[in-house]
Amino acid sequence: MARPGGQARSGGKEQIKRIDYELSVLHTLREKLRCKDPLDRGAQHYRNPDEDLPADFAAQRTEYYAAIKVPLDAEVFIAALKQKMQAALEALDR
Repeated sequence: MARPGGQARSGGKEQIKRIDYELSVLHTLREKLRCKDPLDRGAQHYRNPDEDLPADFAAQRTEYYAAIKVPLDAEVFIAALKQKMQAALEALDR
């Protein structure tokens, strides 16, 4: 019998609903990053991440993005990220 969040496979084995799992992981990661939990366990734990941006971020945005090797176009960034995630999921399936 399958537990909630899973589906029974033929043979009685449980299969996790991958999309639900991925969304749960991404939601948890987003919440942790917003309060900087994985980054800093000190006094600035609940600091606003927007306050960490350099004062000249808007004017120097192109240079900052180039320094961390991230495209300015969000769609290009997301497409590359999706491709990496798809490759990782295919590796996990194997």
